[in-house]
Amino acid sequence: MSAALYLCLHLRDFAAQAAARAHPELRKRPLLILAGAPPLEYVFGLNDAAWQQGVTMGMSRVQAESFEGMTILGRERAREDDAFTELITFANHVSPRMQAIAAPEEKSSAATLILDVSNSERLLGAAGRIAHSFL
Repeated sequence: MSAALYLCLHLRDFAAQAAARAHPELRKRPLLILAGAPPLEYVFGLNDAAWQQGVTMGMSRVQAESFEGMTILGRERAREDDAFTELITFANHVSPRMQAIAAPEEKSSAATLILDVSNSERLLGAAGRIAHSFL
């Protein structure tokens, strides 16, 4: 019997990832997702390219617009829900023993899944290969 093996998948900025999934041309560009009602809009999600330029979560729209080259989109909850459903479907193909610890919510863009991949090396490969299949 092999040891228990779990895969933790944490998506820090799921809203930005869902937007990039819908608009592949934005994947390499700095991308911000805004939430809230004008004039109190704030950065709800961002990708790594925006983060590397110094944008932070919670920043106001005016502050975010001061950074050059940013693509700014409004939050689309339906798009996030569709992407999360697709993620769950894919995760169930990897392991039927899966638990969603955190899903995108009104105040948080993070998503976290825990998958039990014990005894799946023959089917899915080594643990590192399983983890890279999600990238």
